[in-house]
Amino acid sequence: MLVTLGQRRAERDLRGLLLDCHTKIRSFARRAVELSTRDDLPASEVREQCASCERYFTEALPLHVADEDESLRPRMGQCSTAAAAALATMSAQHEEHRALLSALLVALAAMRERGSDPETRATLAEVAPRLEREFEAHLAIEEAVIFPEIATALSPEQRADVVRELRARRAPT
Repeated sequence: MLVTLGQRRAERDLRGLLLDCHTKIRSFARRAVELSTRDDLPASEVREQCASCERYFTEALPLHVADEDESLRPRMGQCSTAAAAALATMSAQHEEHRALLSALLVALAAMRERGSDPETRATLAEVAPRLEREFEAHLAIEEAVIFPEIATALSPEQRADVVRELRARRAPT
């Protein structure tokens, strides 16, 4: 019985941590879209929100990508054909997102530096909704196809190893 509880805990921890990251991705993508549509925010809030989004997308998001590409994907060898295809798509999309993320960061920096004038909002409005849509489609595939197989494709020890790696990436240096 104790082994079973340990297995459930390791699975819940890994899936829960990955899903927490997905919640944050959605939140920051939504925040960027909102910044592109709001002209009523005080300049100080615009600067703060832009800086917060920039920090998330340059510091935290790359950690999540590494979690999936470097820790999760290499261990998912015993997964279904559908999950294997989804894992390949996941990694390809991580690469595809780079250009759009770069454009988003340029637009956020411009808004943070120049303020929320119509031109900076329009620039952000070109990229933020597109990235939000791409992220949503990307996350939905992971959640529907890959994450459900974590329990069967990874042993409790593998799940615990992934969790340790995930946490180590975020540990203060």
